[in-house]
Amino acid sequence: MAARGVKRHYSEPARQRNNPSYNDSSSEGKRYRPNPKSGVSFISHNSKRIDNQKINTFLIEHYNKMQQPPEMYSGKMQLREALNAVLKAVFPYAGLYVVGSSMNGFGTNKSDMDLCLMLTHLPIDQRQEAFDILRIVQRSLRKLDFISNILLIPAKVPILKFTDNLKHIECDLNINNHVGIRNTHLLNAYSKIDWRIKPLVIFVKSWAKFQNINDASQGTISSYSIVLMVLHYLQCGCNPPVIPNLQRLFPNKFSSQTDIRSLTLNERMEYPPSNNSQTVGKIFIGFLKYFSEEFDFDKYVISIRTGTKLLKSTVIRENPENHSQWKCLCIEGIYILYIFIYLLYRFFTI
Repeated sequence: MAARGVKRHYSEPARQRNNPSYNDSSSEGKRYRPNPKSGVSFISHNSKRIDNQKINTFLIEHYNKMQQPPEMYSGKMQLREALNAVLKAVFPYAGLYVVGSSMNGFGTNKSDMDLCLMLTHLPIDQRQEAFDILRIVQRSLRKLDFISNILLIPAKVPILKFTDNLKHIECDLNINNHVGIRNTHLLNAYSKIDWRIKPLVIFVKSWAKFQNINDASQGTISSYSIVLMVLHYLQCGCNPPVIPNLQRLFPNKFSSQTDIRSLTLNERMEYPPSNNSQTVGKIFIGFLKYFSEEFDFDKYVISIRTGTKLLKSTVIRENPENHSQWKCLCIEGIYILYIFIYLLYRFFTI
C-alpha cells in the first residue's frame, strides 16, 4: 500500500464544475479552498432560509482542518512496516493490514490505526484461538521500547490495544478479520469517485459526534455505519446520484471471494460520470432532509451492497434473530448479510 502524494491546493468551484468524478489515488492531505466567508451561522440574517453558501464554506474549511495529514498517514505506514517486521519473526506467513479510517479515505487527524493480522484464509475461533494468538503478539510487543500501554481486551472479537510512543499513534489489532480488509478496500474506492465525498463524510461524522449519536459503545451509530449512510444517500437518496454501485459495476474486483492478497488501493477505475453538480454543502442539507423526512425507518434497510433500500420485511424473514429490535435504524454490511441495529429512531434534524 503505497503512501499518498504531496499536499496540493484546489479551488472548490472549479473542481465542481470541471471534474465531479475526482479520482486521484494521491488525494490524502489535499486542501479544498472555497471563497472565504466570515462566520459560521447557517441562517441568513434577512430570512429564515438556510444559507447554503455558508454551509458549503464551513464544511470545506472543516475538512481542510480535520483531514488526516500526509505526515500522519506516512507515520502510520512506517509503524506498520516496523510491526510487520517484528511479527514476521513469530508468524512468517502472516500478513499485517491497515484497515478502517486510516486507510479507507475517511481518516481524520484524530484517527487511531486499526490493524488486522491475517494468519489463514480459513475461519478461526475468535473467542479462544484469536485470543491466544494475541497473547503471543502481546509478548512480542512488550519487548519493543517504542510500544506502550499494551492491553488485551477479551471479547467476541478480541482486540489488542497499544500505543506507539514515537508518533503517539493509538492502535487496535485484531486477528483474521478479512471482512474488515475488504470493507476498507471498497470504501477507499468509493472515497475516490468524487472529491465531495471525503469532505461530506468527515463533516457528517463530526456533526454526529456533536449530536451525541456517534458512539457505538453507547448504543448509537458507529463511524463505519455513518459512512454507509452517506454513501447510501449519494447512491439513491439524492437526485441525480453522485456515485454508482461499485459492487455491481465491478463484481469480480469487489467480490467476497477475491483473495485479499490481490487487493490494491491504487488501481484506477473508470466510473460513469455523475450529472450531480450540487455543492457539498447542499448535498449535506439534502442528506439531513432525506433521513429526517423521506427515509422510512419502519419499512427499509440501508444496503450499499445492492445500491438501494431493502424491504425490512424481506430482511426479517432472512434474518429472524433480534426480531424485537427491527423498528430501529438498520444498515446492512457491505459484504455480508449482517444488519447493524441501533436503538435510536428519527434523530435527524435540520
